[in-house]
Amino acid sequence: EDAPTPSANGVAGIVLGRLAELTGEPIWRERAAELLRAFAGEAGVLGLHAATYLSALDWHLSPAVHFVVVGEEGDRVAARMHSTALATYAPRRVAQTITAGESDDRALPGAMAAMLDRSRVPAGYACLGEACKLPAMTESAWEEALLSVRPGLDYLPPDFPNRDYRV
Repeated sequence: EDAPTPSANGVAGIVLGRLAELTGEPIWRERAAELLRAFAGEAGVLGLHAATYLSALDWHLSPAVHFVVVGEEGDRVAARMHSTALATYAPRRVAQTITAGESDDRALPGAMAAMLDRSRVPAGYACLGEACKLPAMTESAWEEALLSVRPGLDYLPPDFPNRDYRV
């Protein structure tokens, strides 16, 4: 049973999906696929008892949501933008902070990597898969960008309570 403690194999699948998104290393995606294939025949029979496995499958089949904040070390606005990204619900969310001027090889969606400007800080970049919003230079623009890239939440009516899903 996958409740109240998630299944180890389901958690492993989610972790492998996150590793693939954070590192860009294909080996993690391949290992996730192997694990998911190993249990695929049982998922239909298990139903609710395979919830964590199905979440891992969602990580594998659907595009991730990337929230990246670029800012100077100790910048309070960049820190608040990162906190806002962490508090905004999005399926398959990967939130990162990059220090301006840092030269690292982080795995970022291609469209984001192409427009990433480390000289204009603080700035927030939000992508659903390879589709990215323009960089957000203010906290209010960042909040709008975060809410606009969350997949599968448009079916809710505009007057639905707590529609923005902040935790």
